[in-house]
Amino acid sequence: METKTIVLFGLSGHGKSSIANMLVYGNIPNDPKNIFPVNDSAIGEDIGDIGIQCALSEIGNYVVYDTAGLGETDSSKYPHNDVVRKLRSYFSETQISLNYICYIKKQGRNQNEDIRAFEIFKEIFKGGERNFIIIITHSSQEWVNENKKALKKVFGNYDYIKFIGVDFPFDRNSDNESMRIQRETSKNHLLSNLSFLDYKGISVMNNSLFQLREEGVAKVVSLVPVVGTTYNIIASGIYYAVGKPTTAKKRISDGSKSLLSDLALIPLINILKRVTERNVEDGSKIIFNCDIRIREIMVIPTFWLNQESLEWFKAPKTSPPSMETLNKYNEKSLCCLLT
Repeated sequence: METKTIVLFGLSGHGKSSIANMLVYGNIPNDPKNIFPVNDSAIGEDIGDIGIQCALSEIGNYVVYDTAGLGETDSSKYPHNDVVRKLRSYFSETQISLNYICYIKKQGRNQNEDIRAFEIFKEIFKGGERNFIIIITHSSQEWVNENKKALKKVFGNYDYIKFIGVDFPFDRNSDNESMRIQRETSKNHLLSNLSFLDYKGISVMNNSLFQLREEGVAKVVSLVPVVGTTYNIIASGIYYAVGKPTTAKKRISDGSKSLLSDLALIPLINILKRVTERNVEDGSKIIFNCDIRIREIMVIPTFWLNQESLEWFKAPKTSPPSMETLNKYNEKSLCCLLT
């Protein structure tokens, strides 16, 4: 059976570690050493100084990544900007396949903080949007369903994001049976939802690495007729294949626009080709005998033309201009007409 990867992200104090423990141990151990970061009783590790704890679940085929909560950084153990940068680089460079990318929010906490934190979350895991899940802690699925419109005002109206409500009450000094039952119920509810969603893994690649470079190349290549269209269409297929539908749609959109531009250039290319094959007088006949729709495509930067030239071009003509007429106007005006 495939091992699924779960990553947890959110503000400090919103319940990430509780969820991590429930997913790894099946409960919240009443021992400080057993709460994330994990100890020797689970196969896990504290990944360097980047604020990530990783553990293999003892209750299912899951690998759980618990990230440092935004706000924990106030203690200076993990400086805030460093955490964001290192998290972004870590998941991009390692190309870990992420099945469930979870943002954790506590019911009733400051929504403005969540809005800012969720923007950071989207930046770090850009490209993995279709695997986003928002878990509301100290809550229930009923409350989440009833307040989904309000939640979407905070997180955005994304149809593909699943909202899951959980409640894992825990008191180290007075844990009781009622709390344990509630934790077990919420754990089963969470695992059932994850199993039902059964998301395929996505490897996120941060913009500061490959994608930024590729976007720079795309901007240059897109200026080249035909080549730019081909590049964007091929790139869209690659982005779909690696699980980045948003970027793929942008590439196919850019490719479609380039294709229309390429088609519009075909009549002009044919005209210019024939101009080079014949003399200027023959070329002028071709231009002025072409269909009016083609002439509309050809944008003439009129600020290059002198007033006399403009009046001549605007005037109705029953026949193509002669060489004598063409020579009357400056070379820049004629070049402008052809370009």
